[in-house]
Amino acid sequence: MADEQQTQTSDKATNAPFFFPENEETGAHMYPIRFLGLAFFITWLCLTHISSIYPANPDWEAERTLFDLGMRIGDVGSLALFAIFAPRLQSFSRHMPMAVTTCALSCMGTLLMALCVFPMHLPPAIIIVLSALTAVGGSVLFCFWAQIYSRMSTTQLLVYSAGCCIGAYVLSFFVGSLRQPVAIFTISLMPLCSLFCAWLSQSALPPEKPAAENVRYPLPKRLIALMTIAALISSISGVQETQGVGGSMFRISATCIVGITLLICTMQKHTIDFRQFARITFPIAVVAVLLIPITVQPFNLVASFLGKLAYVCFTIFALMIMATICHRYEVPSLRPFACARACSEAAILISVLSKNTLHSLQLNTEQAFLYAIATICIVLLALCVLIWRREKAVNEDWGACGISLETGARVIGERARYERRCLELAETYKLTEREAEILALLGQDKTRAEIEAELFLSENTIKTHTRHIYQKTGAHSREEIISLIG
Repeated sequence: MADEQQTQTSDKATNAPFFFPENEETGAHMYPIRFLGLAFFITWLCLTHISSIYPANPDWEAERTLFDLGMRIGDVGSLALFAIFAPRLQSFSRHMPMAVTTCALSCMGTLLMALCVFPMHLPPAIIIVLSALTAVGGSVLFCFWAQIYSRMSTTQLLVYSAGCCIGAYVLSFFVGSLRQPVAIFTISLMPLCSLFCAWLSQSALPPEKPAAENVRYPLPKRLIALMTIAALISSISGVQETQGVGGSMFRISATCIVGITLLICTMQKHTIDFRQFARITFPIAVVAVLLIPITVQPFNLVASFLGKLAYVCFTIFALMIMATICHRYEVPSLRPFACARACSEAAILISVLSKNTLHSLQLNTEQAFLYAIATICIVLLALCVLIWRREKAVNEDWGACGISLETGARVIGERARYERRCLELAETYKLTEREAEILALLGQDKTRAEIEAELFLSENTIKTHTRHIYQKTGAHSREEIISLIG
């Protein structure tokens, strides 16, 4: 009976805002470096896979293909190692020399590959190895930024995620307008620029709590499975892409669209259910799959773009869900994020290898084969729906909440318990979602200025919501609100 009540409470919390109990200095100011730094990383990640920009020489397509292959191999391998050694690494902020070294290698590798290795037409094995080493710094940056964003509140997560998506598009447009080799030099500097911003950003956030003793932290396997399938569908939907058209160019454009959507959402008066992004993704993916058998342009390009849009939309949704899980349930963030991206990149790697083979055999233009590809994608989409529906029986932590090694019970952290108490009060006193969010911050004894910065709201808006909270709860002071929450 107690478990049933706990599950019911968890289900009510699924679509609610995420709170945290400590008096943390997480929203004192708007920090542009938080979205600019991640934008540097996304831009570097995308532009190094666009042959018309990096290195902008059609004579090096064979080397470019090997470079893309090596980068993905390096991503998968390094992320797998980070996941294995996550308990020892804990946080990359504690290993800055390693982070600086790997990012410096990524900068040097990005520069030397375009200016020296490609023109010299070195053996394929050497290109793949050098490319894999170049990718390691990117894996470090991904995990570093994942740990930073996992320490933010939900509103901050939305605002900064939108900023980095739009910022990445602007940076890509700027770099694309530069002449060579200036564009290559600019791209090469981005890993270290991103790391510098990450170092500044993490110092202004509360540290991530270390893993609790005698507690096991399961992976959110269903969420990772959905991300992997989404990556596979995205890559398969671009089976008719040609060299230099589609791929990362579509992905960076889709990232901008998702960023603008997030920004519009943050301007709304109500809080946001992240699961809406998954619901939006499904019809986009269906249209992309149905267009795969159509070989006439621009339908094949539309299919590829919609596939990338669905993938970016769902990936950002999944990463935000994972960040809120880590923040709310005090789950160490390195292992789940490293596993999620390793699986996604592995799926893309397998798909890219398959597409290269299909292009060499010219099967990508065979109508019967395209129908078979579309059928496979439909089956994968059906599998996603099945996993999603089964998730209704799982708590809102997607199975990632810590489990005691002694009792086998779920370990509910202080943040989650505090949030549940706030949700119960919100239901009792019929508070709106925004009022419930402000109630939690009032209960932490946050000042009005801190709440304004935390939620990116005006002073008058905060005053209005606070007055409504006092009226509905019958409280007359901040002390009574704190006492009410207990």
